[in-house]
Amino acid sequence: MEKEEVEEIEVPKLELKAKTSRIKGQPGLVRVHESLVEDVDFNAGDKVFMCTPEIDKGVIVKLNADKFIPTDVASIRKRDMDKLNIQDGDTVIIKNYKKYTESLKDGYQKIKDKIIRKKDVEETEEDEEENKE
Repeated sequence: MEKEEVEEIEVPKLELKAKTSRIKGQPGLVRVHESLVEDVDFNAGDKVFMCTPEIDKGVIVKLNADKFIPTDVASIRKRDMDKLNIQDGDTVIIKNYKKYTESLKDGYQKIKDKIIRKKDVEETEEDEEENKE
């Protein structure tokens, strides 16, 4: 018996070099070049999941687009860098973050759409059969 190939869903992500932000203040914010936000399915102000390639644990931060940040850099607040145990030049991965409730809503909507499509197909088939008679 052959194993079924599992199709992996490609999650939009950014892989950038970390740089300590010169802005002192509250953690929870990462700044990237504005062109990068357009390349992936992110919007400025979205919450994103930031981690290192080696460890899948990370922090949830707010994404900010900034035209003054180099395109290969993520400007990260000092306390967030400490939480990730990284230094300037280390690689960070920024992925889309969805709350569990949002994932449930998306799943519910997909099921609902599928049921509606199936119902429409069945109604169309019934109409075609009635027209033949």
